Amino acid sequence: MDSASWECASNTSEGTVEQKLETLSRLLPSYNVPARLAIQDGNGQWQLLDTSKLPQQQSQQQHAPQFQPQDIEAIVEQKLEQRTMVSEIEKFAQSHPHYEVVRSQMAGLLQSGMADNLDDAYDKAIVLILLSTTPNNKG
Repeated sequence: MDSASWECASNTSEGTVEQKLETLSRLLPSYNVPARLAIQDGNGQWQLLDTSKLPQQQSQQQHAPQFQPQDIEAIVEQKLEQRTMVSEIEKFAQSHPHYEVVRSQMAGLLQSGMADNLDDAYDKAIVLILLSTTPNNKG
């Protein structure tokens, strides 16, 4: 615990109840204290404190994005498509020996629509590399 947190936590006679609860809401999770905690109030009475309902955590929950089921389905579908695409590219790379050399050219060809698929992009990228590295034969 840093010195500022310790000073704030140990100085229980100062600050409002809300400030003290906010301090608790920051400190309790870092010490793996359960969400429900018994505390003694100013009258010596024990009360059950639900730390998940403390002010700081409530404001964070209010600002958390709310997803609808269709949003979640779309996110899952997008992640599955990405995973499939990555897997397909990894398989392609293993079977094409010059993939690492031409992959940036392949990406440009695919993005510009000048190649229809990975094989087409690979073949065109190889030709582009060969043309750019072959000296001009002027006669």
